[in-house]
Amino acid sequence: MRAFAEALESIPMALAENSGQAPIQTLADVKSRHIREKNSRLGIDCMNTGTNGTQSMHELLYLVTLDIAGQMLSNKLQLVSIKSNLKQEYLANYN
Repeated sequence: MRAFAEALESIPMALAENSGQAPIQTLADVKSRHIREKNSRLGIDCMNTGTNGTQSMHELLYLVTLDIAGQMLSNKLQLVSIKSNLKQEYLANYN
């Protein structure tokens, strides 16, 4: 479960980093605005049109189809699985 949560959290961090923003600070800003504004539609504004790199994805009409979201999640979960397997293999060979 924890690896799944970390996999999901790495997506907005990668978006922030690839758009030239400070990934940790931007993610912290998004999370605090989620809580403060009770708006789960906030996300990383890669075009820097919002405030502090965050903007409502609904207002910007950044809608991701279910097929695309599913494929992105599938790819990330495969990476987590590979990383976990490599770690287990390394630990098995280390002992």
